[in-house]
Formats: sequence, structure tokens, C-alpha cells
Amino acid sequence: MGLEILQIAPSPGGVFDYAKCLESEWNKSNIRSSIIEISAQSKVNLTLSSQVLSAIGAQYPAPGILLHFSGYGFASRGLCFWLVQEMQALRKSLAGRSRVAISFHELFAFGPPWKSAFWVNPPQRWIAAKLASIGDVVFTNTDKHAHWLRGHVGAGVPIITRPVFSNVGELEGSIPPWSARSNSFVVFGSQATRRRVFAALRRVPQIEPRLRGIQCIEVGSGSPQSDGGALPRDFRGEQSGSAISQLLTESRFGIIDYPDDQLTKSGVFAAFAAHGVLVCNTVRRNAHSTFPRRNVHFVGPSNFCIEDNEGNMKISTNAFLWYREHALAKHALDIREALMDC
Repeated sequence: MGLEILQIAPSPGGVFDYAKCLESEWNKSNIRSSIIEISAQSKVNLTLSSQVLSAIGAQYPAPGILLHFSGYGFASRGLCFWLVQEMQALRKSLAGRSRVAISFHELFAFGPPWKSAFWVNPPQRWIAAKLASIGDVVFTNTDKHAHWLRGHVGAGVPIITRPVFSNVGELEGSIPPWSARSNSFVVFGSQATRRRVFAALRRVPQIEPRLRGIQCIEVGSGSPQSDGGALPRDFRGEQSGSAISQLLTESRFGIIDYPDDQLTKSGVFAAFAAHGVLVCNTVRRNAHSTFPRRNVHFVGPSNFCIEDNEGNMKISTNAFLWYREHALAKHALDIREALMDC
């Protein structure tokens, strides 16, 4: 089989885990893959072109090359102009020998004028547009991103939108019955992700009273992001993917704070859905969101009721079945086929 070259920034996090999950899934099908970790520092000694061409060797037909892009992983403030130059040089050196795909995990930042995101937005847009124009096929994780990318690539370039898969495993078989799960809620992810959730619990008055009496389990690196307050809390720190998967299999609820129209790019939401956990999203409803749907695949604060066992099981099952349509195996196959067909 072919060789997949996955280019990622050399920093731990969701994108790195994402690439490792794809590599593992392809290995199950005897598809060799190599992950090349690139940075502005590493290219000083060895260009991206030389690294990729060395990995490809004399293979024919040529393998596919997949760049995982999230600007802040490649440069301070996401200003990775060097990456554009390296990808352009790689494209030229390949001389049509290999297909190139760009997977956009992020596009660009935005914010008010008093935030740095406002000022780096124009150059970040330029970088994203240039990288998109290099690809034979483009992947992204939201419809909003796909719409923007369509304006910056040729009409013949496929743009494929796929919600992210869970980086901490997936539930095999059917969802455990509600009675077999503990009456607890889970908050996990990066420190910033968890901090937003606990800030929302204080900000949205109707949520915390409904959670009283059930345990909060916080999982993630660093220190606890909540003072506990009235909620019994069990901080477990950083855990392996298998340990988190087991925890989610045994828990009923998960709390997130994420815009509805961006849930398809949330690895935390994907993990909850992949394990049949009922998700309460503390962010106000977004009218532009399509899938997943509020009150169909997750609930908001006003509809969150821990005593509604039947309703909660129905919604968590909807999320689980929705996730199955783009689980890891399907995702890996779609990328593989796109690289072969584009």
C-alpha cells in the first residue's frame, strides 16, 4: 500500500493526537504512514522537501501527503510565513509525483481591536489562503470554514468537510444503559477549555443548582480549574486516552462551553458523543448552526434536567449515532480515498 506523509507541528495537543490516531488506524489496514514533525527551527538543517522526498523514496505510484494545519502550532501568533514557502517549494519539487492534501484544523483568529487576534487576522488569512491553493484536496471540520476556503481554491479542488473524531477512543458496540452509568458529570480538555466551563457554571445561574448532589470529575493537564464551590469535585489530572474512554463510558453527563456552529471541530464534544454521554452546552444558542442540533444531539442550560432519564438517553443516543457516521475508521478511509482520487 501507499505511504502517507503526515506533516504536523512538533508540539503536543489535539492536532498531534489526531495525526497519531490516523496513523494507528491506517496501520490496521497495513497502510504505512510516516509523521514528519516540522518547525521553523527544524527546516534550518533539513528542508521540508528533502524530508518528504527521502520518506517517499522510489515509490510509484506516489503516496499522498497530508499537512495538518493549525497556525499557532507552527509559529508565534500563527504567523507561519515560512510554512507557506516550504509547502510551495515542496509542491515544485514533487513535480506532480504526489498528491497533496491540506487539513485545516483552524483557519485564522479574530477578535476586537484591543486583542492581538484582531491585528494578526489579515496575515493569518493570507497564510490560510496560500496553503489552501497548494492542495489537490482540502479538508476542514466546519461548514463555515469550507465556505471560506471555497473562495480561495480552484473550482476543481474538492473541499471535504468532516467533523473531528474522538482522540480518546470510541465506544464499541451499543451504549450502556443509563442505569449502568454513574450520576456524575465530566469536564475535560486543555486548561483553557476547562476554565471556560467552570466560568460558565458561575455565569449561567440555572445550571449549577441542577448539578448539585452529583459529582464533578475534572480531567486534564495542569492544575484544577475550579474552586469546587457547591459541587463535589474529583480532580484526576492528566489521564491516558483509554482511562478517559473508560470514564466517559461510565458517566452520564458532560459539560462544554463551545459555540454551536463550531461543535464539529471540538474534540471534547466528539469524545462525549463517541461514548454516548449527554452533553450540556453552556453557550447561548447559535441560529446559524445546522449539525449537530441543540435539543436533538445535545442540550442547552434551559433544557438540562438530570432527572429526565428517558429524554437524556434519547438525546445521548442521537449524538452517538450521529458520531458513528464520521468515526475514526470512516474518517481515515475518506482521507485515503480523496488522496487517491483527487
